[in-house]
This record gives sequence, C-alpha cells and structure tokens, in this order.
Amino acid sequence: AAVATAGQLLGRQHRLTGAERNALRSIGMTRHQLIGDSLARAAVPIVAGAFGSFALAVACSGLFPRGFVTQIEPSPGVRLDPLVHLVGPVVLAGLILGWVAIGLVVADRERLPRANPPFIEAIAETVRPVQTATGVRFAFTGGRDHRGPMASFVGLVAVLGVVIAALTLGTYLRELVSQPERYGSAGFGIGSGGEQIPETARAVLENDAEVAALTYYRTITVSAGSQSLDITGMQPQRGELLPDVLAGRLPQSADEVILGSLDARRLGVAIGDSLRISSDLGDFVLRVTGLAVIPGIDQNDGIGEGGIVTWAGLERIDPSASMSAARFDLQPGAPADTASRLSSLLGMEVGSSQQPGAILNIDRVRNIPFLVAAVLALFLTLSLTQQLVISARRRRRDVAILKALGADRTFVTEVVHVQATAFSVALVAVAAPLGIIGGRLVFRLFTSSIGARGDGAVPVVPLMIAGLALLVLTNLVAVIPAGRARRINAALRLDQE
Repeated sequence: AAVATAGQLLGRQHRLTGAERNALRSIGMTRHQLIGDSLARAAVPIVAGAFGSFALAVACSGLFPRGFVTQIEPSPGVRLDPLVHLVGPVVLAGLILGWVAIGLVVADRERLPRANPPFIEAIAETVRPVQTATGVRFAFTGGRDHRGPMASFVGLVAVLGVVIAALTLGTYLRELVSQPERYGSAGFGIGSGGEQIPETARAVLENDAEVAALTYYRTITVSAGSQSLDITGMQPQRGELLPDVLAGRLPQSADEVILGSLDARRLGVAIGDSLRISSDLGDFVLRVTGLAVIPGIDQNDGIGEGGIVTWAGLERIDPSASMSAARFDLQPGAPADTASRLSSLLGMEVGSSQQPGAILNIDRVRNIPFLVAAVLALFLTLSLTQQLVISARRRRRDVAILKALGADRTFVTEVVHVQATAFSVALVAVAAPLGIIGGRLVFRLFTSSIGARGDGAVPVVPLMIAGLALLVLTNLVAVIPAGRARRINAALRLDQE
C-alpha cells in the first residue's frame, strides 16, 4: 500500500502536462526521453526518501522493543541489520520507481480525448442541480489533454480497502480476546494441578442455586502413533456448559472423540476417520466425530490442541482417572460476590479461566491492525489531497468556460465539493466490500491457525464512522482546490488557450 501510494503521488506530480509535452517535443525530445525525464525527476525524492527513512529507522531502533519484551531482549540499543537497512532501501526505491515508470508509460500511451464512460454520463444526466452533474463529470472523467482519474481511483481503492480490512481485522481480534467462549475459556473454573476435586467441593457446586451449568474434566496424555495427544474426559453435571463445536458433533459413546482443529491436521484425520491411540493399558481405536474449540484443562493449553471424549471413554483408556477440574457458569443476575463466596466454601480459588498462550499473544498485538489502518489512512489522505489539487489544476480551462457562461463563485465551489464527495463515496462503495471480505478472510485464516472460532458480525458502526470521516476529510481537503478555482480569471485563462 505504501508503494502504491508513493508511486501514485510521485507519478501524478512529475507527469508532464500537454503543453509541457508539446514544448519539449518541439525541441526534438522523443517519447522515451520524455518518460525518462519524468522518471529521473521522480527518482530524486524516491532515493532520498528511501535511504532517509531507513537511516531514521536505525536511529530510532534503540527505542524498541517496548513493554514486557524488554525483559528478554538479549541485545538492546541501536541495531543495524544489513539486509533490512541496506538492501531494504534499494528494494523499496526500485519498487516505487517501477510503479512510477509503469504509470508514466500507461499515461503516455493515449493522449487523445476520449468519450466519457456511458454510466457516468447516465448518472450526470439524471442528477440535479447542474453543479451536481458537473461535479460528477469532473470526478470521473478527463479533460482536454489528460486522461480520467480511473487509474488513480483503482490505486486509492486498493489503499482504502487495506484500511478497511485492517479495521475489520482489529475489531474481530478485540472481540476474540474479550469473548472467552471463542477460545474455550468460558465461565469459571477450579482445579489446575491434576489432583482430584474433593467430594465436599463437588457437593458445594452441585447444590448451589447460583450455579447454572457445571461440567467436570480430566486430561491425560496418550500416544497417537509417534506423537503425543492430550485427551480430556468430560462429564456434564448440570446445564449445558459444553465445548464449542466447529464441525460435526460431540462424542456420545466411549469409542468416539472430538478433536481440536490443529491436532486433527497434525494427525492427518478428518471427521468420520478412525484414530488409533495407545496408553498404559494398550491400544484403542476412536472414531472422530467432529472438530471443536478445546478448553484448556490441566496440562493441555486447549483451543485447537487435544481431544475430548466422554467420561466413559476416558475410564476406558485410564480406569484410574478422577475428576480434576470443573467449569461452571452462574445464573443470570447472580450477586457480584458469588465467585468469592464459592471460593470460601470450596476452600479452592475460583476465577475466570486463564487465557491460553495464543490468546495472550493476540492480546499483546491486537492494536497493531488499528496502527496499520492509521498509517495507511495518512497515505490515503495525502494521495486524495494531491488528486484533488492536480484535478483542479487540470480543470482550469473547464472552470474558466463555466465562469464565462455565468457560473459564480458559489457555483464553482459547489462543483469542486460535489467532485470530492462523489469521488470519496465511490471509493467507499467499492473499497468497503473488498476490505470487509479481506478482513474477514484474514481473521478466519488466523483463527483457523490457532483452532479458535472465527465467526463474527461485520463491525458496521466503526466502518460507518470511518466512511463518514473520509467524506468529511475529503471535503475539508477540497477547500484548497475550491479556493483556487474561485480565483481563476476566465478571460485571461481562455485567452491563454
């Protein structure tokens, strides 16, 4: 996205106008020389910016890492990585120069004016008042000696799509961390050392009126071929506090198992396959009934790792197994001190289940997508600003004709703001679906890689706010070209033509 934005900014800035091209050709410059001249002028800020940015990265490297990582960083201080800080600027400058070169070649391929796209004309002919129709034409069509903004529009759609995808991904990650049921840690829990839960503690939980759902667990480790596998026995006692099934169903008989998606892939089995495991008592064959989000019990970290069997299935594998952990939910509206009260009665610590390591890592980086979105939004703002300013410069003749036909300052101002609004609305309309789909796809691939649940509603409110912010920002930026358009002297401009 940075390469695309910088390439578009520099390509538009150093592209020759029709008058400049005619003047240079009149003194003998060829088409390739004209492109080379523009590319050479663009190369100066590209090379300087690329090497300057990497020098700044080296100078600031001593400020990082931040947070808990500082405790394990083996070599704090300034860091120079030859691959990143020396080869990196060359690669970055080459990519941006390549983008600019392609843009210049495409822009120079056809200089003759072309008919406006039919669908743009159809829209412009149906909207009123006249300044709205004119603004729509200005937004999506070219002038006398330049092509329309569709190439820039495609690039801006790509950048805005990444911004929306990053916002979508960041919102989903926050929901994932804040909703324990997505990663198998719903409710409260007791027991963590593998020791049997005392009968008195079980009686307290089973008879307390504030406990809505209760399930007992125990995890043992078995062998599946040359690999180890954590198997958790499950005994529902009250209500339905069960693992979240991603596909298939929970086991119902002693010879069935439901697996975490990571271990299913690791072991090469799918729903309906047979899985051979080994314990101290011998070999057993279990039929895989589905994939689930596995709760973290005892030594098993859970989410996508391990498997769950019925309690009868666990006793079949290990007859000495005893209930070592419990998960329970409270009744809706239960007093706030219920957990602490139960902890006192049980003589055991009661608390929310701990986050698995994968979720802790996500929690530490869940704001990164929003940072990426903010940086790309800055790039988008710069590109939009330049797009509107250059468009206003290229439309000076058209604005002069409008003024000669009687358009006043208010008319011209409205045309520029309609142009900006129509362009930004079209950007959002095209980029939003692409960004949402992209963000959801990345999130699902990510949750699939850790075995968590990857569904979720589209974050409509944040995306609407982002769209409105873009619309407001675009109109604020349009104040600059609108002021320039108002100051155009129609007689002088047309006389120059």
